Amino acid sequence: MRDSRMLAPAGRRWLPDCVRSVFAGPCWSLLFSLCLLAALSVPAGAQTSSTAPTISPNPSTNGAYTVSWVAPQTSATRTRLLERVGSSGSWKTVGTYTTTVTSKSYTGKAAGTYWYKLQRCVLIFGSFNCWDAGDAVSVTVSTAPTPKPTATMSWSPASIAYGGASTLTWSSKNATACYLNGKKRGTAYSWQAKDQTRTRTDSLYCTGPGGTSATVTARLTVGPPPASLPDAPAKATLTGGVLQFTASWTAPDDNGEAITGYGLRYRLGSGTWQDTHPGGAATRATVTVAAAGTYTVHVRAKNRAGWSGFSPGATVVVKPKPKPVLPPATPATPTGPAASTGAHTVSWTAVSRATGYRLRARKDNGSWTEQASQTTLSKDFIGVAQGKWDYQVKACNGGGCSAWSGTL
Repeated sequence: MRDSRMLAPAGRRWLPDCVRSVFAGPCWSLLFSLCLLAALSVPAGAQTSSTAPTISPNPSTNGAYTVSWVAPQTSATRTRLLERVGSSGSWKTVGTYTTTVTSKSYTGKAAGTYWYKLQRCVLIFGSFNCWDAGDAVSVTVSTAPTPKPTATMSWSPASIAYGGASTLTWSSKNATACYLNGKKRGTAYSWQAKDQTRTRTDSLYCTGPGGTSATVTARLTVGPPPASLPDAPAKATLTGGVLQFTASWTAPDDNGEAITGYGLRYRLGSGTWQDTHPGGAATRATVTVAAAGTYTVHVRAKNRAGWSGFSPGATVVVKPKPKPVLPPATPATPTGPAASTGAHTVSWTAVSRATGYRLRARKDNGSWTEQASQTTLSKDFIGVAQGKWDYQVKACNGGGCSAWSGTL
């Protein structure tokens, strides 16, 4: 940007300052003569040069730029560079330069607008007299905000066994310091943690010219400590049955780790050991076997650490499956009087394998009704109603009953 208001009026721009000052002093005649002589000695090119500086880059996004100008036409002339901050600041001299210097570079300028203009200067009576030599120009500086720090952190590996090792690593950008769990650390680090026995979560944040980063966390998961085996159970209590036995026992000390199950080992006589594992942590189990005889049984317990030792052996007798019982033979036809006055006895003969007898009767060829279920071989009747009565008997045992006998 140019500012033409910085120049003197066209009719006076070429005169040195001393010429314009003579009218303010009491000895203006003498001063006017001397200054006029000095002015006439200024090279014409130096008096009439009117060149504004150039600025590059313009605008500047990082506070760095260069102000350049055209060298004077004579070595007797100097160039003075002036700077003003903003539109209302005062002009300040940056420097006065010979004809070999044609630029001034800046770095690190803060955001804002800076104005620059040139003056040409000549040496008159031992001192430089200067006048504006061109329009003022401006440059705008707009620096980007300083970025906030960022941080990353992780455990590798993120999960380990109890007492294992892992490495915590973190890094950052735009940071001057980092704080791990509240303690100041470097901006990047790698730390190996050994013999870890607990799960932990670490936090990290970093600071820098742009502020404070977000807090990041990293979690290290540590497995549980090794468990202790349970004690061996005491000798089991056994109850024998038909081709099976039932074992019960008392839960042993788990030594700090819950018991999750039990195992039974058994064998017939001195035969091969067999194993069974009842589900859950129940302390009672029924085991079905293929053969009768005397069995030896051991019990052991299990937790997360593994199996305990076996309990002392206990023995039990398992019964065989009973042989099937055949039903008894059909008894002979029962006996009794051919006629009676309402009181009579019905008898029958015993048969082998019978443990009881059932007697039934009917009146006048009606429906059969059971009259007795007994172990004796006769049945007395009193007050029998008049009519024709028929009787049958059958024998029974644990295997069933025979067919009904013939009819009396």
